[in-house]
Amino acid sequence: MEEEIDLFEHHETLPKQVQDILESWDEMANSKYLESDRIINEISKYGYTADYGLCGELHSLQKVSPCDIGDWAVIPDWVAKDEGVSSNYGMVMEFSEEVVANSTEPNYWFVHMTLKNGESVTVNAQEVTKLYY
Repeated sequence: MEEEIDLFEHHETLPKQVQDILESWDEMANSKYLESDRIINEISKYGYTADYGLCGELHSLQKVSPCDIGDWAVIPDWVAKDEGVSSNYGMVMEFSEEVVANSTEPNYWFVHMTLKNGESVTVNAQEVTKLYY
């Protein structure tokens, strides 16, 4: 099993938006738990997540998706067909999280894409592959 890298240790490799969110951490917040929740909610929009411990301090910063906002990416043909779209590649526009109430399963991460032909699609982040040129 591959060891996960805590991206807090590689802060300089993060997108500027994520760095700015992390730097907005409020040491004087009344609740470190609520402050950690705020940070996690904001970085999730960029495809990242983290955990926090009993002390409320963030740790284990990880990338959720193999691509970033603005990347060109492709989805499998069968996903495009299931979603009713005629193109299978486009630009990643946003990430979102679907929380399954009363579930012990992990939350599902979705990627919102604008496809090459102008159509939009929202797909499970695990189905998206970044295009390299």
